[in-house]
Amino acid sequence: MDVKLGLRTFDESVASNPKRRPDLYEKAVKLKEHGGDVHLTEEDKEKGITKYMFMRMRDENSTTGSLGFRIQGAMLNGQRLSHRYASGRTMADCRQTLRAFLQAASPLQKQSIVTRLQAIHDAASASDWFAQQEVIGSSVLLVYDGKDPHKAGSWMIDFGRTGPAPHRLNHNSKWIQGNYEDGYLFGLGQLIQILRSEADTDIPLDPRDWSYRAEGRDCIVAGYTGTAPECQGKVLRLAKTTSTKRFRGTVAGHPAIAYNSFVQALAVPRLGDAVDPGRVVSVTPEFMQEVAAAMDKARPQFRVAEAQLDVESPFQ
Repeated sequence: MDVKLGLRTFDESVASNPKRRPDLYEKAVKLKEHGGDVHLTEEDKEKGITKYMFMRMRDENSTTGSLGFRIQGAMLNGQRLSHRYASGRTMADCRQTLRAFLQAASPLQKQSIVTRLQAIHDAASASDWFAQQEVIGSSVLLVYDGKDPHKAGSWMIDFGRTGPAPHRLNHNSKWIQGNYEDGYLFGLGQLIQILRSEADTDIPLDPRDWSYRAEGRDCIVAGYTGTAPECQGKVLRLAKTTSTKRFRGTVAGHPAIAYNSFVQALAVPRLGDAVDPGRVVSVTPEFMQEVAAAMDKARPQFRVAEAQLDVESPFQ
C-alpha cells in the first residue's frame, strides 16, 4: 500500500503560477466523473485551469486536506483495492480500504507496521535535518508477506520533490502560502492512530451477548452479558440511521469514528487514564440484523418509530 503523506501535494511555487492548462481541465472533469466535488466555469472550459487550482481540487476531494494523508494505491494478491481518484474522502473510507488491505495480515504483522511507522515518526520529529526540509509528494510504503506471518514493514519512499526549506518547519501546521509547511508529520501521526485502532477492531462479537440498556437520538447503548474477558463491563454504541446520515460527507464519515477521534484528540490528553475512548469495532450486516431484532423487542415504541439501527454500517 502506498500512502501519500502531507496536507498538500503541490510545491509552494505552484500557487503563484497563473498559466491555465486545458489538460488539467480534462483531469478535473475526470475527477468530477469519479464523484469529486468540482466546480468548473465556462472560462475554465475555454482556457483551462491552473495547476494550483487542480492540485487544490484533488487534495480537497481526498483525505489529504483533512487527515494529512491519502491512500494512493493498494494491492492485495494482485488485485487493486483503491484508485487514485477514489481512494477515500473520509476517515471511514480510509478505514475500509486499510481493513481490506490488512485482512490477511497476522496480528504480529499489523503491530510491526504500526511500530515501524511510529519509529519513523519519532526519528523524523527529532531530526534537525528533517526540520529543514520541505517534503512534498512523499509516501510511506506498507508491506506484509501473505505467506510468512512474521514478515512486515513500512518504508519512507518518493523524495523527488524533497528539498531544503528557507526556514525550519514543524511539519504539523497547515499550509499558508509562504510558510512552506507540508503537514508530513501530522499526516503520519493520523495514519498511525487509525492503523493502531484498526488493529484492535477484530473482537469476536456474538449478537446473543448484547442486551438493550438505553438510547438517545443518535445511538442505542447495549450492555455485554457474555463471558469474553475483553468485553466485560463494556457497552456497545449502536448507530441509528439518523446518525449515520448526518455524518455522511463529514471528515469522519461515521458517528463511531467521529466519537472515538474526538475523545482521543481532546479528552485523553487532558484526563489520561480517567477516560476510556473505547474502540471502533467491525460488525457484519448479519450481526446487526440479529441485534436489531433483539433490541426492537426492548425499545420504547416511540423510539422504534423515530429511527432504526443502521444494519448496513460496517463500524460501531
